[in-house]
Amino acid sequence: MTLSIIVAEFILYFVYSLVGQVEITVQHFMQLRLIPTTLSNLLFLLIIYPFFSKRLVKWQEEDQQIK
Repeated sequence: MTLSIIVAEFILYFVYSLVGQVEITVQHFMQLRLIPTTLSNLLFLLIIYPFFSKRLVKWQEEDQQIK
């Protein structure tokens, strides 16, 4: 999940830089956008996961029964 967010952020950065919408270096992009985004998503996951872990297991079991 985190890897997909990182890949999506890099793709968006490169697309915007090709179009000319972003004029920051890769180092600034990583410091100002990528690292904070990744850390906030990981923190959110660590806070929310314990509340939803049982429900996620239940949904997985229901999904396996349907297949």
